[in-house]
Amino acid sequence: MQNIYVYVYYPVVDVQLLDDFSTRTRYNQLYETTIKLYRNVDNPVRLFVRNQGEKPLDTTNFDVVVDLVDDYNKVTVASYTGTKINAAKGICEIIIAAGDIQQIESRFHYLLVKRKQVGHDPKVAYVDDNYNVRLPVEVHDGYHPYSPQDLDLGLVSDPNEQNFYDLGDLSQ
Repeated sequence: MQNIYVYVYYPVVDVQLLDDFSTRTRYNQLYETTIKLYRNVDNPVRLFVRNQGEKPLDTTNFDVVVDLVDDYNKVTVASYTGTKINAAKGICEIIIAAGDIQQIESRFHYLLVKRKQVGHDPKVAYVDDNYNVRLPVEVHDGYHPYSPQDLDLGLVSDPNEQNFYDLGDLSQ
């Protein structure tokens, strides 16, 4: 018997907000890894909001807003406000809806993360220590739900017909 191992892919993103410029970064994170998004399912992304000293920021007084941007067409596909999982520890989550991913092609895009506070202009959030604001995402055609009526296998027809297995002339 064969075993098939599966695991839950739950992308986690560290987001930095520069509030206190006197705090020094302790451990440099060179780059942020690419997030993979799959069609036909909702894709959760968990965000950890920190300062440049890698300490969690309390997100009680502001919202974390994430924009999904189509890089090729230069348009914002959707905008999400993070749901606060643990505001004191700076943990929030967005769910990128399956319908939003259907609108864009399977290729590289990016997410933009912002801090939105009432009465203030939105502030940019960085996804690594090189002050990059673009978090790369890759859209895949990974999950395809189907119904048997939608399948067209080309060779399947009524078994009572004479040309049930007819593949045409293969001698050419």
